[in-house]
Amino acid sequence: RNAGHLLSANDLILQILSENSSFPDAQRELSELQSQIRHMLDTGSGVSIAERYALEGFYAYGQADYAAAIAAWGKARTLLEQSYPGAEAAHRLNDLRFIPYEKIAQDHADEEKRLAELKTLFDEGITLYQQKHFTRALEEFRRLAIRDPEYPQLGYYLVQAEAASENERAERLGEEKRQEIERALQKGLAALEQEQLQDAENNFDRVLRLDPAHPQARSYLAMVRAEMQKRHDPKAAQLHYEAGLIAYASGKLDEAMREWHMATRMNPHHEKALNALAKVQKELALNKEMPVPDQ
Repeated sequence: RNAGHLLSANDLILQILSENSSFPDAQRELSELQSQIRHMLDTGSGVSIAERYALEGFYAYGQADYAAAIAAWGKARTLLEQSYPGAEAAHRLNDLRFIPYEKIAQDHADEEKRLAELKTLFDEGITLYQQKHFTRALEEFRRLAIRDPEYPQLGYYLVQAEAASENERAERLGEEKRQEIERALQKGLAALEQEQLQDAENNFDRVLRLDPAHPQARSYLAMVRAEMQKRHDPKAAQLHYEAGLIAYASGKLDEAMREWHMATRMNPHHEKALNALAKVQKELALNKEMPVPDQ
């Protein structure tokens, strides 16, 4: 730093902080480097265009503005790759010292994007729920559950939206018809779990005759028919896996276990379903071991 080699200084300090993020001397040095980089960028003296882009990236990286860091380093990369032949461009890129941190910044940016997308789904679900569009809200919460079943507060709103949507359906169908639909659905699920595929198909088909807009029966019917045609069906396995995520987010651990068991049966190599099944089995075992509190 004292010699003015800010790119190399940044690289060394970031290596230290990657080993020990709470190292106080390194934190102070990084702060000093940030100040000097900002000064050099503002004065614009003594650096090439490529070095300036690299420094802009390091400054943004130090400010945790990962998207800006990626953009600045991308400009430096493009400039050098257009200006020099392959080997020399690679050598000059290495001299700018940002390559190891570019991937870290990209990982952070991808995670920030993922979290923003999840928040958008949740906020859209909340808005629809508050406007009493419960079925549409339920669809948004289910989409969120597939991507992150442990998203904060999702379980509560998923259960509430399911209940409200079910109440709307009950009012539309009438209680007697609703109970008939529920019986047929449960018979279909039981038959599916026991691999009695023809009985499962008949019951899901009956549900859809009674209620063509049923939110689950159509997907279950598609799964059954896929399994009847081809026992090892990766697409149907993925549908079971996603249904398990939704059930898990709703706190329905038995239902989640059933869905993930079917997913692994239809695709024994579905790694996410295998891991999820092992996790929920442990949770259910722990729940059974917990003592019941005195009333």
